[in-house]
Amino acid sequence: MDYALDNYYGRDFNGDGQLTPIQTDIEKIKSLSIAVENAMEVVTDASKEKTDYDKLDFYREWICAEVEYNDAAMKEDWDYGDPWQLINVFDGDASTNVVCEGYSKAFKYLCDLTDGFDDTSIDCRLVSGVMKGGTGAGDHMWNVLEIGGKNYLVDVTNCDEGTVGAARKLFMVGNSNATTAQVTEYGRTVTSQRYIFNNLSPVITYTYDVDTVNSFDKSERQLSDTDYPVEPKCEHVFEIVQDRIDPTCTKAGKEIDRKCSICGEKLHGAKIKAIGHEYRVWTELNAEQHQSVCEHDKTHVEKENHKWDAGKVTKEPTVNDEGVKLYNCTVCGATKNESIPKLKKIAVPAGKTLTYNAKVQTGVDAGEGYTLSGTKSATNAGSYAATASLKSGYVWNDGTTGAKKISWKIDKAPISKASVAGIANRIYTGKVITQSPTLKFAGKTLKNGADYKLSYKNNKNVGRATVAISGKGNYRGSINKTFNINPKGTSLKKVTALKRGMTVYWNRQTAKMSTARITGYQIQISTSANFKKNAKLYTVKGYKNASKKITGLKAKTKYYVHIRTYRTVKISGKKINFYSGWSGKKAVATKK
Repeated sequence: MDYALDNYYGRDFNGDGQLTPIQTDIEKIKSLSIAVENAMEVVTDASKEKTDYDKLDFYREWICAEVEYNDAAMKEDWDYGDPWQLINVFDGDASTNVVCEGYSKAFKYLCDLTDGFDDTSIDCRLVSGVMKGGTGAGDHMWNVLEIGGKNYLVDVTNCDEGTVGAARKLFMVGNSNATTAQVTEYGRTVTSQRYIFNNLSPVITYTYDVDTVNSFDKSERQLSDTDYPVEPKCEHVFEIVQDRIDPTCTKAGKEIDRKCSICGEKLHGAKIKAIGHEYRVWTELNAEQHQSVCEHDKTHVEKENHKWDAGKVTKEPTVNDEGVKLYNCTVCGATKNESIPKLKKIAVPAGKTLTYNAKVQTGVDAGEGYTLSGTKSATNAGSYAATASLKSGYVWNDGTTGAKKISWKIDKAPISKASVAGIANRIYTGKVITQSPTLKFAGKTLKNGADYKLSYKNNKNVGRATVAISGKGNYRGSINKTFNINPKGTSLKKVTALKRGMTVYWNRQTAKMSTARITGYQIQISTSANFKKNAKLYTVKGYKNASKKITGLKAKTKYYVHIRTYRTVKISGKKINFYSGWSGKKAVATKK
């Protein structure tokens, strides 16, 4: 039974002559699941019946026992076409009763589910029309069942207790009293069949409606002239043919077997499970086992190993003497003693003094006879504490047994161990000059402000500046690094050729640096563009100078020229020149 039931289970009487599709009702999903299981269980139970008629009669009897006719629904002008009519029959809820739609759909559904009919041509049809004289008079739904090549009327609604057809007067019945009738519905008129059952009081008539006439051939609607032939059932008289066999501890028993003295049908007694051994009283057998005799057969003996409890110390061990622990069997009460080894002396573990290395380090080592809690390992510099607790069977060398607090630490690493990169010379700007160094320690790049801080000295004027790198956090100490602050450079204006010489012209550098300007200029000439051959230097003092005449050179020779500035600064009593970068080069050929 699928949640999406076949559409023919939703045939309606709502006046449009169409089939009503099933609408999902979330609140009834659980009822639907139960209905599926219950319907299949009914089919399974019916399969135990001998004949096809017995199976079909089982379905009639089950449906009538499960639900009652919903008279209130008919008084409220019930709207047919509700697919839950079918489900309400199988949901196991006594409050969900049905009208003829539910009775007839349930009977057809059980027939459709059955695979075990001897007559494989059995076909249960769902028909509708007008019924007069019985329960649910008026618009009505019932079944036509084909079996053995003939059709029989099945009106389960009017087979229920208290109806005109109870219990089987309208179940698998034929009728030779058929007439024709003109039926008009939905603007259509058809010739229908009408069956009159004069043998019932009141008289019952069934007339097919337009939908049924159009849905089924006449041969599928035509009832047999006679009722379905039912063989009379035997009025069994059962006699005992095998007495009850009582079960034993190990062997199954059997209920009484009976046999009908008329038809010979046998009723086999149900199998009775073996009762199994039962052991109540257990006694000590030896040091390893206890035993018990079966309460039923008084002969079978069961043996099991003792089940010892957790034990209780009756004598504590010392460094010099063993202890004793008493155990009791929880089944038979047997006892045993076990010796507890002498206590073993161990030293309190020592805490370490380590140096930060950017890795996890263990400050207290694990060892025999104790467990460690608290902080046993760490990464960052600092002071830590772990607690050593003795395991059973141990004592500290000082004779105590209490937990010991063990202090240990990780010292800060010297910042001098870090590599420093990224400090370079700078050009004078008139402002304080800083650096952005990169420090690495044990593969870790350090962070300014967290791992170190920077401070400066002489980092504004031309000269030699100092940057101090001081450790922070996991680092201690400091590193001093120096860098030059060089003067601004200048550029060449032109170079003119002279006989065996040249005149060099440049732009004067007049910028004032703090309280002084540059000391002068330095010119370099060479016969190679990279200034490696025949290179000569010429120093021109004074920032105001803007040209220099150079003589004594080779005639008709090409020279390359560039220029830089310099300033002389006195550091620790010694004069040191600080140079700008070289200007761009110019070339000139001396005259003859």
